[in-house]
Amino acid sequence: MVSLKNLFEDNPLSARWVVEGFWNRQDEVDWALDLLTGEDDFEKVCVIHGHTRTGKSHFALRVLADPRLRACGVRSFAVNANNQGTARNVFESLLFALHRAVLELPSSPSMQPSLDALREELADARFLLEDGRAERVDDEVAEASAELGAPSFKVPGLEVALPARAAEKAVRGRKVVTRPLSDRGMAELVAAAADAIRQAEGLRTVLLFIDDLDLLDREGAEGGAGVDTVVDLLRPIADREGLCVVATTRRQYFNGREKDFIDLGALRPLKPEELTKVYALRVKLFNDGREIFSPGALSLLTRTADGRVGVFLRHCREVFRLHRRQEPMPFAEEVVRRYIVDRVQELLEDPAHRALMREVIECVRALRLEFQPAQDPARTGMLHVVLNPVPGRAGWYAVNPLFAEVLRDASEIT
Repeated sequence: MVSLKNLFEDNPLSARWVVEGFWNRQDEVDWALDLLTGEDDFEKVCVIHGHTRTGKSHFALRVLADPRLRACGVRSFAVNANNQGTARNVFESLLFALHRAVLELPSSPSMQPSLDALREELADARFLLEDGRAERVDDEVAEASAELGAPSFKVPGLEVALPARAAEKAVRGRKVVTRPLSDRGMAELVAAAADAIRQAEGLRTVLLFIDDLDLLDREGAEGGAGVDTVVDLLRPIADREGLCVVATTRRQYFNGREKDFIDLGALRPLKPEELTKVYALRVKLFNDGREIFSPGALSLLTRTADGRVGVFLRHCREVFRLHRRQEPMPFAEEVVRRYIVDRVQELLEDPAHRALMREVIECVRALRLEFQPAQDPARTGMLHVVLNPVPGRAGWYAVNPLFAEVLRDASEIT
């Protein structure tokens, strides 16, 4: 088949292709699955970690899509923390996903009282979150609904403990004031919903997957207090029997936090020959096996990707997108070099990027690939394209090796 969408997609492929379109890392996949299908309760957050653009998200989804998990009675729910901004937003996303699943649970006379109570609690929480109200006031409610505390509903086959809802009585008549849950209350409700799904469906484990956990900050910073808050709220969920929490993070956030995390998978950079096999699989699946790049062009792209499959696929996609109607395929190495030269010229002509691009050129010509730029790349289109953050060195950035190699040889760029 031919699929321009999937050919060089550098984000995780759709569910249809997430397993078939994944190349190798079989040892890492087997290790993660052996852990997740074992009989242990983890008590900590299980983390898949690696450098930026090394394929952590696709790897995690490949593991979660493996039939061995479902065969062992594991059901997963996934959210992406990237750019969510706050811990609360992450738990809202989890809450909404679990609410949909709770509504779809089959009716059962023995479980119905507990499920009805849980559905009511989830509906109240969603109503206030989606409506943006500070509170909801119900008049003339039944006596039971005004009770405070965290009721536990026990019926054959299902036990659900719900977090307390704030309530108060008015002077005239009876009223219940329902306010949005605190962050911890939301985490407790997420755990209650996940546990109810586990019990109602007879599962061994409900797994909650949080992708890009350390990229919560909307300003682009990695890690930070907001991420630590999410981890603190996830720990009690991971500690509950029958619940498991899996997350992806950058390696620098994982390091030094062993007390909070279990190492589910460390993704190393891929070698050039391994990236070549990724390319061959994509061409086979999504271009009827027809080559896009010549051996020379492919060698340039693989050896300058720094082992990061996301970087490699992005460059492949951009060269293909811009030149597929202009140049014969398979593309020669010169086509790839011209793509980089054109991209640099565009950045030099753009007032928002000109000064930063000049700094990059000066550093490359001085045989330096890491520097502290005067302009913050996080607010430009050059981050993760021309420049990458240097792990462990705040404010330092490394020039992408493909740009560095072409710039060293491109005499036409001055």
